[in-house]
Amino acid sequence: MTEQRVAEAAQPLRLALVADRGWRLNAWQAHAVQLLAADPRVQLAGRLPAASRVEPTRPGMVLSALLAAERLLVGWRFGRAQTAPAQALVDALPELPSASGIDVALALGQGRLDSATRQTLSRGELTLKVSGLPVGSGWVTVGRRARARGTIPVEVFRHQGQAQPAVMLRAGFNPKPGSQLTAEFLAEKAALCLQRALVDLADNSPSRPPESAAPQTPTPGPTEVPGYLIHIVKVVAGRLAERLRTRLGRPNDYWELMLGKGQVDSMDLVRARPLPRLAFTMADPFLFRHETGLHLFYEALGARDHRARIDVARLDGTEWRLMGTALHQDSHLSFPSCSATAMTST
Repeated sequence: MTEQRVAEAAQPLRLALVADRGWRLNAWQAHAVQLLAADPRVQLAGRLPAASRVEPTRPGMVLSALLAAERLLVGWRFGRAQTAPAQALVDALPELPSASGIDVALALGQGRLDSATRQTLSRGELTLKVSGLPVGSGWVTVGRRARARGTIPVEVFRHQGQAQPAVMLRAGFNPKPGSQLTAEFLAEKAALCLQRALVDLADNSPSRPPESAAPQTPTPGPTEVPGYLIHIVKVVAGRLAERLRTRLGRPNDYWELMLGKGQVDSMDLVRARPLPRLAFTMADPFLFRHETGLHLFYEALGARDHRARIDVARLDGTEWRLMGTALHQDSHLSFPSCSATAMTST
């Protein structure tokens, strides 16, 4: 890295949110704002008013009612995220008269900047999509083809001037059983993808080869609703069967963590060995090296628990020793990497 790039990397990226006065954050937007506010490589400098808006496509009345009911069930099952702290951060940001001195703009909502304003930004304006749809679109896996195609792409786009937006970062994630649950899950993942993209900009990381954008998932029509209802009934029946097995003393082995050596994209999983089962369900591992050794943060769930917690174990020789619970709240928890960061910063 040259001396100029080292000096540039030492300066935080000055970021403005594309937000009109009175903008109210939803859960994933609040999560993204909190991630960025806690990152020393990014400085939330203010708000830029939107010059235009992208109106989202809305599904029909029947599907909207079905997704609303599913959204209520997801909220009851996993709890609702608190948006007040992030909202207070956004409300306290000054409204900027121009983009002067700003490196990059971030459009989390429907507002967009005009091409002239984008041209003044050295890193442009960033937007996000999930399978070609706005983040949080609840019908992303309603259609039969969407449920069967495997991973769902989350993309971060970079807009500069009048040029076509370029895919700056893309990641694929497996869908959840329900479409609304999938939307909630992907929205949180989108916040992490956005943080990664902004960190790449702040660190002046080399640009990735250009990619074409993923095709937009078509809005499901009335003919897709019966098939999706059958899919939901099958999912619910399967979950009820799993609970019955648990009550009969025949627990279901949902996930397990395994230990192996090698690169993430080339490790031979056949040679990996299972870790001791320290909880009924263990998922989403995150390794964190501290002065006392190597620690493993992971999502932990009891056989009859409805909401997961974050537990931590320490590598003792060749064995993992449970240290206890790192984070436990009234809402369902995952993403141990955020928990590990929070623990080490307090």
